[in-house]
Amino acid sequence: MRRLASAALMGAVVLGVREAFRPRDPVAIVVDDAGDPPGLEPVTLFFHPTVPEATLVLVQ
Repeated sequence: MRRLASAALMGAVVLGVREAFRPRDPVAIVVDDAGDPPGLEPVTLFFHPTVPEATLVLVQ
């Protein structure tokens, strides 16, 4: 009887540890907002196809 009780206790500990470290599903948060998002600035891209290091992005 003692072995059965200790086996049940160990099983419960293992299940508890597994539950504690199992990754949870992320919670989606959706907010409805009317109009354009605030803070969007115009972006200008100067792309140089032969020299990628010379490509320039300007955020105004």
